[in-house]
Amino acid sequence: MSFSVPFRVDAVPADFTVTASEDGFQFNEITLAIIRLGDATT
Repeated sequence: MSFSVPFRVDAVPADFTVTASEDGFQFNEITLAIIRLGDATT
């Protein structure tokens, strides 16, 4: 499975959860990279 989704974080720390919606998903050797693209603005 691979996906690329931008999302906003308004406060830190924050939790990021990925949930499978179908049975049968098996996750092995998972890697997750989250890259900050800029500073928060007020």
